Formats: sequence, structure tokens, C-alpha cells
Amino acid sequence: MIDVYTRRALFAGGIGLVAMAALMLGSNPTNPAHRLQASDRMTMSDAAMARWSHDFYATHPIRGAVPASANAVIADTFLVNSFYFDTDGNTGTQIDTAKIQVGQRILFKFVGGFHTATSGTPNDLTAGSHFDVPIDPADLEAQVQFDTVGTYPFFCRPHGAFFNMRGVIVVKPSTSGVPTAANHAGVGFTAAPWPNPSSHGAAFRFAMPKTGRARIDAYDASGRRIVTVLDEALTAGEHAGTWDGRANGRATAAGVYYLRLSAPGVQSSARMVIGH
Repeated sequence: MIDVYTRRALFAGGIGLVAMAALMLGSNPTNPAHRLQASDRMTMSDAAMARWSHDFYATHPIRGAVPASANAVIADTFLVNSFYFDTDGNTGTQIDTAKIQVGQRILFKFVGGFHTATSGTPNDLTAGSHFDVPIDPADLEAQVQFDTVGTYPFFCRPHGAFFNMRGVIVVKPSTSGVPTAANHAGVGFTAAPWPNPSSHGAAFRFAMPKTGRARIDAYDASGRRIVTVLDEALTAGEHAGTWDGRANGRATAAGVYYLRLSAPGVQSSARMVIGH
């Protein structure tokens, strides 16, 4: 099996180390010798950016990514492209914020370019101490879990300072009044809706501890119920469903929505983003 560093190196296509390697962003972001200038980033080829990623992570540990798990609570997704992290489906809002609960995860998902998802800010000497992961054609996605309440800014190492490629994750205490993406006990929503964000609705899975009537309603970000997605008697166990992203026969507007499950012995919510 090819290791992750070798896979990244293959993208370099045999290109040798370029002179800009001396300007790489290193563990000390305040040192000018470790910075890539904006013009350098704009003119670097994909092969050179692949080499940059390979060389950086060959000497700096990938940190904070957790293995994918069927029981994991993925509360939100950042799509990673040039030069933004998008979670609201609107690329015009460059610095997006995700609000999640303790114990939930964020998924960083590759769209294009060569990037990193790095905790902190570009001039932070402790940048990357929580998580520091490559997001590129060799590393298509990464999950990061948040177990402590707080506000977590993050950025892309090669593009954060000059292109403002940043984002924010706000982690709140787990309370019944705040929607969650799944239930650690193995009931309720057992996986976040997928795809998420979506342009046309999403599929979801949920589990019931008892036989009985299950109802799933969709709510907009203001808490207004817009449509009943499912309402039927089901047996105990796991079930699958879909919502086509429509209400009253029409496609819903782009934005944040919540699917809320009510069934015997369980209440659960899942967050999803619709973008057009």
C-alpha cells in the first residue's frame, strides 16, 4: 500500500524542488524565510503545490484527523476549494462559521487545489496544535472532532494570510435545545444527511429503540416547520429515508435546515445545508 506521503509526491509528476521551497510556510510563521509570497502561490503549478504539501508534511506531523466511523456525529461540512472554505453554500461569504456541539465532528472535503485545514490563525505560533491536515487530490477529506466548548478559527497554510482563506468553528455545550446531527446511544439520526451541503436534498438514516410511529419534519433556520418528510409506523431498528429539498411543491431557498425526528423513545435532529 502506498503511504500518504508517497501518494502526494506522485502528484509532483517528477518535478524537482523549485526555488520557492526555501520560502515554505514552516512551523514558525513569523520567520520570513518560511513564507510563500502571494505572487509565488499564484504562479506555482499544481505539481509545485503538490511538492510543497509533500515536503511540509514530511517534516510536520498531520494532526487532529480522526478515523471515519459509522457512529460519528458529523455536524457540518466545509468544502475546500481555491480560495475558500464553504459551509453555507454561498461562496460570496468567504469566512464561514459552523456551529456545532461538544462531541461532534467537522468534515473537510476536497473540491479543488492544494490546501490545508490548520487550527489557529496565520500568525499564531501555536497554529496546528489542535488539527493540521492536508486537503488535496491525494487527501480528499478529513474529519476533526471537537470535545471542548470554545471558538476555533482555522486557515489554509499556503493561502490563509494573503487570500484570507479561513473559517471558524463554534463549539457549544450539548443541550436538548440545540439540534444535533446524531445520537451517541445508537438511536435517532445515526449519520448526518448526505450529501451535505446539497443542491437537491439528501438521504439520511435513523434508528428507533421501539416500534411505533415516526415523524420527521424539516425546519428552516428560524425554527419554522416547512414540510413533513416522513410520517408512518415503523419497527424498532434502523431505517433510511430521503428529503428532496422541496416544500409545498417547490424547491427550498438556499440556507441551513434541520431534520427533526420524533418517535417512541427518541427525539433527534440533523443539520443540513442547501445551496443552489
